[in-house]
Amino acid sequence: MPAPLLRHRFSINRSVFGKPLLAILIPITLQFPAWASTEVSEDVHEKCLKAADYLGCVEAQTDGISPITSSKNVDRFGLPTPSGAVAHIRRDGTISYFFPDSVVAVKNKNKYGRYLSWQYTYHYNDPGVRSYWKPGIYRCTGQGRLRRCIQTPSVFMRGRPSGPRSNNWRVLGDCIDYTAKWEKDGEPWKSVKGGRNFESEKAEEALEILNSYCPKINQLKQSPRAI
Repeated sequence: MPAPLLRHRFSINRSVFGKPLLAILIPITLQFPAWASTEVSEDVHEKCLKAADYLGCVEAQTDGISPITSSKNVDRFGLPTPSGAVAHIRRDGTISYFFPDSVVAVKNKNKYGRYLSWQYTYHYNDPGVRSYWKPGIYRCTGQGRLRRCIQTPSVFMRGRPSGPRSNNWRVLGDCIDYTAKWEKDGEPWKSVKGGRNFESEKAEEALEILNSYCPKINQLKQSPRAI
């Protein structure tokens, strides 16, 4: 991850802990650290996970924090901050930018009132993959005098360069079953009722969006899309 351009003394406002995620999502132009925009290392998180005062433990273990943005238009990955979005920095330092204006009702069986969809952009640092030669395979067929063996040639496996990446996601949400489906991941619908934890932050984000928009689904703009 790129080194932060600014360092500030770590300070956590305990009043935000326990509030809905959307209540602590920060504007993308925010320049100063807050709980929603902090980066808590794996080591510090593990040390403080069972502490009676988690936030106090994190504050004691951390002597500084990097801001989510390095300027008004560029985030910590050197990527442009999307216009009209609010940002949530995840525990691993990646950032999801949610677009409130993208939330729409989606029809099913020619009816609205149950499903909605929204979009977000995900910024992260790709560690990359090194290129390498995949060894050939030695294969034999037949027996005795009819036995024949061949060696397949080695294959060059091209790697992937490291660097910042930006992915766009569309999510479908079910306001009755409280499940969600991320359209590009090839996975089935998943429950988002698992509660808050650091290991399922995209599901946590989806849960907060459903909690916020399902009660007013009949007031949302209706998409011509159907599922």
